[in-house]
Parts: sequence; structure tokens; C-alpha cells
Amino acid sequence: MPAVDLQMEALERSASRRRTFYRWLLFLILGVFAIYYLAPMYVMIVTSFKSMEEIRKGNLMMLPKEFLLDAWKIAWGGRGYDAGDVFLRPFFWNSTKMVVPAVVISTFLGAINGYILTKWRFKGDNIIFLLFLFGCFIMKKLSSIFAVLCLSLFGTSVFAGGSDCWGNGGADVSTDKIKQEKLDKEA
Repeated sequence: MPAVDLQMEALERSASRRRTFYRWLLFLILGVFAIYYLAPMYVMIVTSFKSMEEIRKGNLMMLPKEFLLDAWKIAWGGRGYDAGDVFLRPFFWNSTKMVVPAVVISTFLGAINGYILTKWRFKGDNIIFLLFLFGCFIMKKLSSIFAVLCLSLFGTSVFAGGSDCWGNGGADVSTDKIKQEKLDKEA
């Protein structure tokens, strides 16, 4: 009997060591993927604090010798040129005015819908839940195709130049109008 207990303990120890090894291997692999995924963000942030001379000379992965906020100030407030001066301040506040209410409203409505759908039982409630679940996994591109189809059915122009989703209209119509206007001027 003691020999069997010793064999079981040895088996448990080896299984525990194996689990520990695989767990460390998993963390190592996940760490490598996290570094690979976050490296461009690191380069972007670190480079934004460097001077142009340091960017040209050095390695992108190195920390800057001196942290400069000049690029951030220019991006926020612009350079002061009259024509073509692009800066982020008004666009940031426009985005904030749109995003904050949209997030609050959609979160509130989603929470109310979720609460109601969990409490209210009706015939076909599982099918409705399944449709919501499938809706979460539909790709954004696929849903935009249906949006284009719906807008084109209402006659709304969804493409530049007035083209609908089947290619009717658009650039050919506008070039024909330009050609006709030239002919009218010559006549």
C-alpha cells in the first residue's frame, strides 16, 4: 500500500511540474504577442516626444534624451499658418460632443433592453436572443452592405457622384453632363 501512495505522489508531482511548465510557456507566448501588438503604439508615443533631429538620427525604440511637448502643442493648436493650418482642438471637441452622448444613450438603452429581455418571457424569446447573439458577430462590412442596399432603395445617394449600389449613375452621369454643357457652349 505505501508503494502505491509513493507512486501516486510522484505522479502528482510530475503532473504539477508539467502544469507549471505549460503555464509559464503560455505566459511567455502571450507576453510575446502582447509586445508585438503594443510595439507600434509604444513607437508612436515615444516618437511624439522626440525632436525631428533625434527621430532622423536614432532608433525608434529608444526613449528620447529629452521629453519635448512641442509636437503635441503644434498638433493641438496648429502652426499659425493662414491657409492649410490643421489642428486637432475643434475636431476633438466635435468628436467628444458626438461620442459621449452616443455612448451614454446606447449604454442606457442597451441596459434597459437587456434587463427587459431577461425578465420578460414570451413565445420565441430564445430565437430573439439567438438573433441578438448572431448580430454581435456580424462583421461591420457586411452590415454596411445592407445599409447601402436600404439607402439605395429609398433613392438616397450613398456613393460619391450620386451612384447607387448597383453602379447606376455616378461618374458617368457627371461626365456626360459636363460634355453636354461644353457642347451647349460651343453651339
